[in-house]
Amino acid sequence: MNGSPHVRQKAKPFFTKLLQNYAATKSLTKVKQLHAIITASGFLSAHLHSIIASAYANSGHVSNARKLFDKIPERNSFLYNTMMRMYTQNGSSYDVVRMFADMLRLENYLPDNYIYTYPIVIKACSDLALRELGVILHGRTMVAGFDTDTFVQNCLLAMYMSFGEIKVARNLFDGMWERSVVSWNTMISGYFKNGYTNQALEVFNWMVNNGVEPDSASVVSVLPACGYLKDVEVGRRVHVLVESKGLGNKIAVWNALVDMYVKCGSVSEARLVFDGMSERDVVTWTSMINGYILNGKVRNALGLLRSMQFKGVRANAVTIASLLSACSSLYYLKDGRCLHGWTIRQKLESEVVVETALIDMYAQCNHVEVSLQVCSLVGYFTKCEFVYHHQISSGPERRDTQDSAAGTGAGGGKWQDNFSFKSSRQGGGRYSAGGCGRPFEGANKSVTRTRRILREGIYRQGIPDGVIELHGQSP
Repeated sequence: MNGSPHVRQKAKPFFTKLLQNYAATKSLTKVKQLHAIITASGFLSAHLHSIIASAYANSGHVSNARKLFDKIPERNSFLYNTMMRMYTQNGSSYDVVRMFADMLRLENYLPDNYIYTYPIVIKACSDLALRELGVILHGRTMVAGFDTDTFVQNCLLAMYMSFGEIKVARNLFDGMWERSVVSWNTMISGYFKNGYTNQALEVFNWMVNNGVEPDSASVVSVLPACGYLKDVEVGRRVHVLVESKGLGNKIAVWNALVDMYVKCGSVSEARLVFDGMSERDVVTWTSMINGYILNGKVRNALGLLRSMQFKGVRANAVTIASLLSACSSLYYLKDGRCLHGWTIRQKLESEVVVETALIDMYAQCNHVEVSLQVCSLVGYFTKCEFVYHHQISSGPERRDTQDSAAGTGAGGGKWQDNFSFKSSRQGGGRYSAGGCGRPFEGANKSVTRTRRILREGIYRQGIPDGVIELHGQSP
């Protein structure tokens, strides 16, 4: 049923409104159903074609959105922006850059509409570390007169900080006519991520003194700097700010507070925040567990893991790796074996941070043969040789046990300081066993057999299948 022109004219805004509503709620099924109805009814026009493509894009259906997009002969900047936002949300930054290049090839594009385009493409450049293209985009914003737009400037700030261009970012920040809270947060987090921790605190103080109202992102940005500098007094002032301004509506804020107190060595205050939280996730528990480990309270950390399980929160690789590192003494070896069995049942034993911690734990407990067995499970190397930086020579005594355990907190850690792998393959080079890498690949039948032998050996030690039976008391 094609309908008269009058009916078509009335149907177009109706269908447009419905599609926009479905796209706003990301109702992919309803978008598909309405698309079928419009097509079957003969109401599909160039305008509705574009709206349907936008609806698919906003609903996250990349393939359908792209198919419809390619069929549209006349595309406007709104449709391009919608498609690029879709690619950004799906982590396809290269597609964003390619689509922007395609957009520039249009004969009749209007630069005025690009004020919404540049932030998307600038973020893609930041994600892909395309510095030269980012500088070119900065120049284009200046030519188009968008360089004074706060939203565009904030994106440029974040981009330059991601490139490590601290001075360029600071000059841009100092030249801004109007700074939003996002501008200040970008500078604070950018300074911290680039190792300028004192400057991060200075910008936060400058922000507060200028009467700019911090938000939850401000708190999450500045608290890691307090923890790194062990400046508990500033951290406490931020905590008061959270309470007085009602900034604790996000769990990330309370996680950051727990982590800050832990890093500052104030485990009791961290525990008070922890106990007062109405909601806790795996990051919360891991931060508190690491706090106990950092302060030498391994038994409390093991007890807290048990409480975590009873609450139904599943420990992740970082949580287990931290506890395994803390068990690197004969006194806690039984707990470490128990954790090893649990990682196998939970299929976490192939995670790099866990595998690294297992190798380290058994070696520190003078069980080098088991350590070598775990090492052989990596499967990537023809010969696996782990080089300890004083661990083997020192036996079970280890000077940096607590530091390495605490280094795998909520934000990740550096395990390469403990040991690294060397490949004996020609041109193999040195492979860091740090937590930032991905698990090594290439396991074969021999590796599978070795894994089975080790698994059977662990099960023979009587490790239970239920909740991890740790020998400490819950704190």
